[in-house]
Amino acid sequence: MKKLVMTILCALVGGVLITACGTESVDTAKTNYCNSLVALGQSIQTWQGLTISSTVDDVQNAKKGVEDSWQKTADSAKSYKEAQQDALQTAFQETEKTMKDVSSQDTIAQVLSSTAQSMVGLKQQTESIMNTSCVGVVTPVK
Repeated sequence: MKKLVMTILCALVGGVLITACGTESVDTAKTNYCNSLVALGQSIQTWQGLTISSTVDDVQNAKKGVEDSWQKTADSAKSYKEAQQDALQTAFQETEKTMKDVSSQDTIAQVLSSTAQSMVGLKQQTESIMNTSCVGVVTPVK
């Protein structure tokens, strides 16, 4: 009987330790999500700062920055169950579509023009979430 009780206790304690070690706290998950939104906002600003004088490398680096920061935001949202991802994901998908529709034959001016509206939408969604979910956690990008 003692062996059975000890086995059950060990299993319970082990299960609690594994669960505690394997998950982030809600506060940590929220902070990580909000920080990823800041990074996304900064990458959008970098994209929006491109001009017709920008190089192809500038455009490619800015595109990669938006894509990478989006992926980090999507990943951090998995740990933060209260993340408001639906509208943000839709906005990113629209932005991603407009970036993929860019032809290598397009000029920098055409690329910026064709992506401008979707980038504004992505930025607005990012700011909206930050202003509702991240108040007091991080400073929003302006």
